[in-house]
Amino acid sequence: MRPLSASKGSGQRVHGFGSKKDAWRWKATKGGDFSTKSAYDIVKAAKTRNINSNPTSEILKEVWNTPATHKAKVTTWRLVRNRLPTCDNLRRRNIQIGVEESWCNACCHRSETCKHLFIECPKADAVWSGIQQWLGINGPRPNDITEHLEAFTNLGKKKHRKTLRALWMCITWLMWKNRNESRFDGKTWDVQALIREIKVMFWCWIKIFKLSNADVSFSSWMSQIFDLHAL
Repeated sequence: MRPLSASKGSGQRVHGFGSKKDAWRWKATKGGDFSTKSAYDIVKAAKTRNINSNPTSEILKEVWNTPATHKAKVTTWRLVRNRLPTCDNLRRRNIQIGVEESWCNACCHRSETCKHLFIECPKADAVWSGIQQWLGINGPRPNDITEHLEAFTNLGKKKHRKTLRALWMCITWLMWKNRNESRFDGKTWDVQALIREIKVMFWCWIKIFKLSNADVSFSSWMSQIFDLHAL
């Protein structure tokens, strides 16, 4: 008669009716012997399934593969995972912050959270609006960090997605940089100055990371309206 299985899982106990004693058999290998490689393969497969079932993990994978500076990638990773040291996150870590200090230093109307700082704040909204007007593209701006990134990435054609994702990362990195300079160095939030800084910085990214093969002049790039399709 065929041996019967007494348990589930990678380790399987084999029962027979002959003279041999019962023995444990490792199902992940053909010979039935345990190996660290087979155990590693099981863990790796489980991790892959978890990533594929988690949209945020897939987005973060795309972020790390996007041509951008390391600082911008780290900032985006922390932002999507709500790990930036905003006032609400610092309080969550039991760091004492005064009530007045916890307000958004751009608008002074709401407590500083990632969602408020990068999306809800009127100054942040003005930046996103200014960038979209400059590129001549219209689209929704969701009230969620991950959805906002996805929506912005899909504002153009398929060939523009990597460029738009990199631009989103450049914008949020410079927003965070501007926030720190405002909070710790007393710099004033200037929407138009920030938009200009974003344009200049992303122009450098295009050249350094070869985000486009188009021959676009700097004066054309810095114009009031720039055609995204020219990239």
